[in-house]
Amino acid sequence: MSNFLEPLKIKGKQPNHKTKLFAFIRNYRIENRILLFDMAKKLGYESAELSGIETSRYPVPNDFYHKMINAFHFTESEKKELKIAISEAKQ
Repeated sequence: MSNFLEPLKIKGKQPNHKTKLFAFIRNYRIENRILLFDMAKKLGYESAELSGIETSRYPVPNDFYHKMINAFHFTESEKKELKIAISEAKQ
């Protein structure tokens, strides 16, 4: 009999909350008071898709960087940080 308090073991790739991309997107959303649902909608994704991208369960789409910079207002340093985070996530 399994203990219901044990974490669920899900088949497939587990979320990675330690990536730069996860940290960048989540911090940007929190600092700007943007819900995941709202960001996903503005980017043309479902909430689950954006969540999967940010947690590395889904691959980062090739047009993700351009969608992000066209949909939101980033400083030049934020754009650079986003580009690096996406590059690292794709490795």
